[in-house]
Amino acid sequence: MEFDASYDYLTATFRCHKEWEDAIDKINVAIHVVGKRRPWRFLQYEGTTAVSSHGHLAVGYSAHSSIIQAGGEVANQLVTRADLWRPAEMRVTRLDFACTFNLEGSSQLVRQLMGDQRPEWRCIIPHEEKGGGTLYVGSRSSDAFGRLYDKGALLNTQLPGTRQIPIAQLWRAEIEYKAKRARAAWEASQALANGVARRTFIADTVLTWFQNHGVYLPIMPTSPSIVSVASRACDDIRTIKWFHEQVRPAILRVSENGLEKEALAALGLGVAISALAEVRWVGEGPLQFSFFDKIGEPE
Repeated sequence: MEFDASYDYLTATFRCHKEWEDAIDKINVAIHVVGKRRPWRFLQYEGTTAVSSHGHLAVGYSAHSSIIQAGGEVANQLVTRADLWRPAEMRVTRLDFACTFNLEGSSQLVRQLMGDQRPEWRCIIPHEEKGGGTLYVGSRSSDAFGRLYDKGALLNTQLPGTRQIPIAQLWRAEIEYKAKRARAAWEASQALANGVARRTFIADTVLTWFQNHGVYLPIMPTSPSIVSVASRACDDIRTIKWFHEQVRPAILRVSENGLEKEALAALGLGVAISALAEVRWVGEGPLQFSFFDKIGEPE
C-alpha cells in the first residue's frame, strides 16, 4: 500500500491591497511557479494565472479586495510554507485536503459503494475500460464536499500507452472545505509542527470525514507516505516537458549570442541548434502532467 496526503487547493482574500502585493512578492521568492502568465477572471476579480505541471497560481484584485488562488503542488507548498509569505490579515475561503493511494491491485471502490447508495451520494460510472468512476459526497454549495475518484484513469488520458496506470488501482479522496470550515482547517494546519504531522492530520481528517459519510477507504494513516506509482509514471514526461519549456529556449538564446558550440558541448550534444528550433514537442497545448494537480473536474 502506498499513499500520500497533501493540501490540494487554496483560496485566500485580502482587504489590504499592499499586503496582497507583498504576499505575492514573497511567494515568488519562496516558491518557483513555472508557466506563462495569462489573463484570469474569477467572480469580481481580474488578474493573471500561471499553470504548470505542478499546479497553478492565480492572483487578482477588485475594487474592494484581492485574491490568491492555487491548486496542486503549488497549493501544497503555499500552505506548508505559509510562514514565508502570509500577512497578518488574510481570509482563507477554501482549503482542500487530498489523500491519494495506490492499491496493490485493482479495486472497484465506487462500483462497490453503489450497492449501498445514500441520498447525499452521486456516482459517475464510465465503461470499465475507462476507469473506476467518481463518487461525489454532499453538495457543492455546502462548506464541506467530498470526491473519491480513479486518479489513474484521469492521468491515463495524458500518459502514453507504455506508461498507463492500471484501472481502479490509483485512487484519490478529497475534501473541499469552504467558509468557516476552510478557516478552521487552515488554523489547525498552521498549528502543526512539521510535514509528518501535517500529512498525518490530512490523512486522519480525510479518512474520518469519508467514514462519517458511510465511505470506508482501504487505507490507514500509518501506511508509508511516499510518492506513488503515478508520480513515477509522470516523472519522465515532466522532465521532457521541462526540457522543452525551459532548457531548449535557453540553448536557443545563448546560440544567438554566438555560444552554440559551447552550449551543445556543455550538454554533450552534437545536434545543430537549427534542428532544435524546428522541434515541436507533442506535449505542447493544454495537457498537464502531474500526480498532484487537479486541473478541471474528474470525469
